[in-house]
Amino acid sequence: MILKDVTVNYVRVDPARPDMNFNKERGGQWSFQIFTRKKEQAKEWREANIDVKMDEDDEGAYYKATLSKPVLKADKLTKSEPIEVVNGDLVAIDPNSIGNGTVCNIRVYQYEYTHEGLKNIKTLPQALQVLKHIVNTWKPGPREGFEPAVTETIEPKELPDNDAEDFA
Repeated sequence: MILKDVTVNYVRVDPARPDMNFNKERGGQWSFQIFTRKKEQAKEWREANIDVKMDEDDEGAYYKATLSKPVLKADKLTKSEPIEVVNGDLVAIDPNSIGNGTVCNIRVYQYEYTHEGLKNIKTLPQALQVLKHIVNTWKPGPREGFEPAVTETIEPKELPDNDAEDFA
């Protein structure tokens, strides 16, 4: 299934750097938020069994959902294929360059599953085709931006052999 003309936010789909805050038992996850202010588009997502939530900000009502894909498959041993990221010409682009507000077509895979006796449908993103590329403006985090510096290392003094027995 293809979700068309979808605004994405908080894109974390770098194959080498999955989001480790969620799905830790499955090696983390790749994820992003889908966003729209269009009621009709949100209805299409709901009809596709995507868990859409409504919220409000200064500009009015909006609809959002998070799509994610665990790094490891259900067996917790086999690695999933990362989410592919391509431009309109189907050429791969840097997944870290996708900024909030980028518009994409999204290929998803859906399957039925049962959890605690309840049937549901899981939606896994497979690929993003970037149509309107808002380039991510990366800002250094707290550890980036350091300049090289000399590190002084002080080793502990060795204890005489007879003192080592006092700690046994």
